[in-house]
Amino acid sequence: MLGFYHNNLYISYFFQNTMAEARGYSIWMMPSEQVYDELSGLIMKLSGEYGTPKFEPHVTLLRGIESLEEDVSHRTSELAKLIKPFKIELEGLDQFDDPFRCLFIKAKETPELTDANLKARNVFSGGMGAIYMPHLSLIYGNLSKDMKETIILNLKKEKEGKEPAYGFDVDKLYLFSTQGGPDKWYKSGEFPLTG
Repeated sequence: MLGFYHNNLYISYFFQNTMAEARGYSIWMMPSEQVYDELSGLIMKLSGEYGTPKFEPHVTLLRGIESLEEDVSHRTSELAKLIKPFKIELEGLDQFDDPFRCLFIKAKETPELTDANLKARNVFSGGMGAIYMPHLSLIYGNLSKDMKETIILNLKKEKEGKEPAYGFDVDKLYLFSTQGGPDKWYKSGEFPLTG
């Protein structure tokens, strides 16, 4: 947790990390094994250093799906039957003034990933968000632009001046309840891709 002393009291920057709450269900694509462990470790490290929420590494395919869990689960199962396994490539750090895209690694917009998102939008009649910008978040929160730029520089230094780059195979969709803050999210199901 970052902060400063003022009149002998430690004032933390926690107020900067007040999170907006998500709603509904989200469909995620998650790395497995070594890539999962590396990214999870990085997310946990950054969470500890900056007092931000912890969460599992993932690329969101569709978010903000509001319906009964049974209906969302059934539709996600049907969606998984329309998509063939594919690969996600992550490269290039970026940041936005958005709590859920505070600091992230961009996912390459391949035809397979774009097609999977379009199929998801068709199955769920849109979902949330007009423009799909695939990414894997490293920090959720409301950090200042200067702080985020410093974090990006530090992450590049750790990789000897290079941007972090990862790739992983997508062979399942993960359905998560993303109602409330990240500490309340839970996995509702896994659906192998069989398209």
